[in-house]
Amino acid sequence: MTKDQAKSSLSLVHIAIDTIQKIAEQEQEITHANTRDYRFTRAILLLQEKQRDAENFLKKAQSNG
Repeated sequence: MTKDQAKSSLSLVHIAIDTIQKIAEQEQEITHANTRDYRFTRAILLLQEKQRDAENFLKKAQSNG
């Protein structure tokens, strides 16, 4: 992975997390559910792992010059 790829990945992950959160909130409103569907939560957690991976890569790349 290059720095540019990591930055692009990080940007896409942020967009994906935001989009899934909005969809989950809308679904919750439509169904009048008290809890969020676990599939949305699981997807967000997986994306947050990707986010941490990209952030860690960028930190290592920055410290290595």
